[in-house]
Amino acid sequence: SEYYINGIAYDAPYNPVDTLTYAVILVFCLFGVLKLLDRLKISIDEKFILATSTYILAGSSLRVLEDANLFSPGTSLGAESTAPVNYFFRAPLIYFVIFFAALLSLIISLQLSKKGILKDYKRAYASVGIVWSAVNISILLCLQTAKFAWVLLAVPAIAVSLTALVYVAARYLKANFLRGWLNLSVLGGHLLDASSTFMGVQFLAYEPKHVVETLLKNYTGSVAGMFALKILVVV
Repeated sequence: SEYYINGIAYDAPYNPVDTLTYAVILVFCLFGVLKLLDRLKISIDEKFILATSTYILAGSSLRVLEDANLFSPGTSLGAESTAPVNYFFRAPLIYFVIFFAALLSLIISLQLSKKGILKDYKRAYASVGIVWSAVNISILLCLQTAKFAWVLLAVPAIAVSLTALVYVAARYLKANFLRGWLNLSVLGGHLLDASSTFMGVQFLAYEPKHVVETLLKNYTGSVAGMFALKILVVV
């Protein structure tokens, strides 16, 4: 429980043991997903990637709802509750929740397409993710007040600026693999994550969750090093 349960129950930072464990699980899950998509005869093209990205937004917004204590016992969306359902909206359990929800949506969309009910299963699959994200954000805006609205602009502005710098550098160095929109979007997504972490820890009194972030804060007093680390690792 010290290495796994406490992190979920108390939303505590990751430790080296559970980090390594989850990394191994992730690798096996990745190969499993690739096999599953192959069996379903689904090609991983640009359209499919864009459709799947809507579930990343759904998961992120769902995690924010948990941060706002909307799933806490006794306060779950204003209803009485004693079960700790909020555990399922914390990492790593939330990843499984989002995965199975996305998989269910994908399979249903695919089957409806095969029966001729839907023309484009990827569009339907994406639509579910978009609607889900919109519902999450709408609930959040209705039940909570944004105290630091400037963060909504600052976080993407930093990520976009750094991604643009990488693009310019890649063009100068003739690193063509970093000039395509797909690879740039992957890098941009990671820089968006680093940007939100930086703003949250540096300006909003958040505590870092991951091991590397915690080490950076403890030894440098800042998590700004995540930007360089993200670029190096992703590239």
